[in-house]
Amino acid sequence: MDSELEKFIHDVQYAFLKSLIEGLRDGSMSIGQARAYAVDFKKLEPFSSREEIETKIKGYSEKNPHFEYLYNFVETYNKEKKMGEIISKMKTFIKEDKIDEALAVANEK
Repeated sequence: MDSELEKFIHDVQYAFLKSLIEGLRDGSMSIGQARAYAVDFKKLEPFSSREEIETKIKGYSEKNPHFEYLYNFVETYNKEKKMGEIISKMKTFIKEDKIDEALAVANEK
């Protein structure tokens, strides 16, 4: 597993645990609910790719609306990562004076 994916997994786990702490502290979830959320979250692992994380967290947040922001976090991360990859490809083409190819990459989804 690459270190970037490991860091992303760490960030997702951190955000999940932070939400548990906040929910327990502000009274929006009980210890029993927090335990059930943690057990369900643990069943999502292991994660092997950004896309898999997004799919699993989407299902988890649909089942547990308290964690909807977690899906938004994952989705935003993946969109930004993809955008960075597209920009990198475009920069390479532009440096080679291949403007049309750069623009074609811009339309990739």
